[in-house]
Amino acid sequence: MFKQSAMGLFASVMLTACGSVDGSDPRTGGFLGGIKGIQSGSYDARITALEAELARLERRNATDTAELRRINARKATIQAELNQLRRDDR
Repeated sequence: MFKQSAMGLFASVMLTACGSVDGSDPRTGGFLGGIKGIQSGSYDARITALEAELARLERRNATDTAELRRINARKATIQAELNQLRRDDR
């Protein structure tokens, strides 16, 4: 009888713990959170969201890199013009 009660209590605690653990972040929640994250699909949703954020940041990086190249090219042009003006003033 005691063994059945203990097993019932254990199962109840485990189910309650699974329901209260946030399973969306694999770095937290421990084993039960991991099980919940896999079963609920929140890991897959998190991966999809993070991949979308990565793609957005990569596009932003490409845009910023292109802008930096344009700025550096303009800077080189202006520097060359300035150097020419300085030579002409001599």
